[in-house]
Amino acid sequence: MSTVLQPLSAGLRKALARANPATSAEVAGRMQVCAAADDAVELLIYGNIGASWWDDESITAKSVVEALQGTEASTIRVRINSYGGSVSDGVAIHNELRRHAARGAVIDVTIDGAACSIASLIAMAGDIVTMPSNALMMLHAPWGSLYIDGNAKDVRELAEEFASVLEVFGSAMAQSYARKTGKPASEFEAMWATGKDYWYDAASALAFGLCDFVNDEDTADEAADEPTTDEAASALLQGLIASAPGALRTNLRAAFRAPASASVATDAASVPRASAREFLPATAGALTGASPMSIPTNTAVADATAAATAAALAALRTRNTEIQAMAGACLDNADVQAYVQRVIAEADPDVTAGDVGKEILRLQAKGRQPLNGGARVEAGVDETDKFREAGVNAILARAGFFKGDEAARARAGNPLANATLLGLAEHCLLRAGISTRDMTRDDIGMKVLAAGQSTSDFPVLLENALHKVIVANYNAQPWTWDRFCKIGTLTDYRPHGRYQLSSFSDLAEVSQSGEYTNGTLGDGGKESITGKRKGRILELTPEVLANDDLGFLIDLAGMLGRAAGRTIEKDVYALLALNSNLGPTMSDGQPLFYASRASGTNIDGTAAAPTVASLDSAASVLRTQKDFGGNDFLDLEPAIWLGPVTKAGAARAVVNSEYDPDATNKLQRFNIARNIVRDVVSSPRLSGTRWYLFADPAVAPVIEVGFLNGIREPQIRQDENFRTEGLAWRVTHKYGVNAISSIGAVTNAGG
Repeated sequence: MSTVLQPLSAGLRKALARANPATSAEVAGRMQVCAAADDAVELLIYGNIGASWWDDESITAKSVVEALQGTEASTIRVRINSYGGSVSDGVAIHNELRRHAARGAVIDVTIDGAACSIASLIAMAGDIVTMPSNALMMLHAPWGSLYIDGNAKDVRELAEEFASVLEVFGSAMAQSYARKTGKPASEFEAMWATGKDYWYDAASALAFGLCDFVNDEDTADEAADEPTTDEAASALLQGLIASAPGALRTNLRAAFRAPASASVATDAASVPRASAREFLPATAGALTGASPMSIPTNTAVADATAAATAAALAALRTRNTEIQAMAGACLDNADVQAYVQRVIAEADPDVTAGDVGKEILRLQAKGRQPLNGGARVEAGVDETDKFREAGVNAILARAGFFKGDEAARARAGNPLANATLLGLAEHCLLRAGISTRDMTRDDIGMKVLAAGQSTSDFPVLLENALHKVIVANYNAQPWTWDRFCKIGTLTDYRPHGRYQLSSFSDLAEVSQSGEYTNGTLGDGGKESITGKRKGRILELTPEVLANDDLGFLIDLAGMLGRAAGRTIEKDVYALLALNSNLGPTMSDGQPLFYASRASGTNIDGTAAAPTVASLDSAASVLRTQKDFGGNDFLDLEPAIWLGPVTKAGAARAVVNSEYDPDATNKLQRFNIARNIVRDVVSSPRLSGTRWYLFADPAVAPVIEVGFLNGIREPQIRQDENFRTEGLAWRVTHKYGVNAISSIGAVTNAGG
């Protein structure tokens, strides 16, 4: 979900302010920071996130930042019991905790009861996240509320703008969940798109990667001490010695052959906890060549080595104890048991307890699903949406747009299946709280069609029905233009440049002692394409409503859809017809098809009807075309034959015949033009005898049809109607057509 957030409009800021009144004073609520033993502080987050005028126990980002300001504790223990609240406050609290983590603090999060909505995102700041077995976590997309005054257009625009704001918030939140779980952010954005709440108990959160440990209060926290393993210690020691420089490596090996009196006894329990790799930098100077290293005496080497060995072994024991405690509840899994035994036996100091924990989670998750079969709590379909869908289905079924099984499904269980247009209008007025008891048929029609009648569903369901009809008829058109034209995207109505680059100069030979010389990029060309807006007005008058002329309205919408598709087709062929069917004038002042360009001619000089010889000749012209600067051949191949319908039959005969149809004895001469193109396209909009060969438009595009913002289908939108007492819709299609290159096509005057 990639969305660019534009500055909020004045209308949206006003709607947000009215829906979310500001608080008169900020309250810290149940947010406490207290000192704890062993160089740690504890942060208690109990209650709603963000300032709130209805809750005295809310936690703001400001209060958390101020409370943690200046703390240098090595561990920040965060305890959470919250149903969520303000997204911006939650994100700020998460980021403040991660800033402390970046400075070296360990963020240890425990979910005491529930971490829902934005509170679950705060939990993702934890380096370690623990959940008791009866705790809960809930994730969902951000949501909000608006208070809007205005007509249907105002409401729709502000709602769309607000929806894009929420999507940007959701995309940002997904990054935090992705960082913690290791899953792609797109997976969480897909969850937001469903609109559902995703609940996890401790076990399913652990499997999904949202937490690291489950604390079961009924299970005693026991871990057997890791026995000393001579083989493991020896393997670790050999790794340490192998990492030392050559001279020191010799002395280290000698030291370990020295008498026991040369060593220093060290209590491993008194050595600070660290990984074995932390003891290697003592030899790094010699490895990098930064400075020479003196060779220590055997006694000094023995002392240093004994201390390093003791510390490394202590770190290894600590790591193994952590691994055993972590894996204790999972050892009934044969894969986990084998993996843990292998890690302890190999004694690789590069493998941390965190690495092992992640692998255990992966092994545990194999073939598993969340509890309750992945069940989720979902909100039902909105009642207004149900009514509008029923109304649209009723209109399209009655008008004959739906047929067969589709029509039967549209009518099944539909309370509006037999309603007339006026009946639908009355239903909509009653739903909007407008009584029709004393209204005549004309009154009902006038009321529901009145300008500014934004409280009624009638314009919306009609618009939805008409849009379906328009798009269906548009797509049903037998177009030909998209078989030989490139389809592009335009961002606005300004001219969009389409550039043709020349090729780089050939590589030059370089002698044994010679220098490389600069190459040149030849001059390129530029053409442009400009988008235009085309459309018509579709009206619903009181007379159509009163007479229930539903078929007329649907037929008119279908005609508009077909007209939209037909308009593009006409524009493309009108472009080719310019300059006596030689195409539009290009930026060099010459028509699209011209005999004397640096890239070579795109006109086959021998006029002829489609035959084996003429198609082969035109293909040869295409194959000899060069880049814009005329530096080298492009090796283009013909893909499409285009011509008038009167010549298409001959072209198909040439392309599809196994033997030469023009030869006297066609059974003995192979057709050299067979399958010379993959498609034969004809149109009655091409007059005369001229025909064309085009290369694949994906390889060498000649004509482009560009759509505004990439939207290929016509759009419908309710319009203000001041001419008649009815509803009106604008049907618009926004696109541009132009030739963007003279390379990639050849024409023959025909005969």
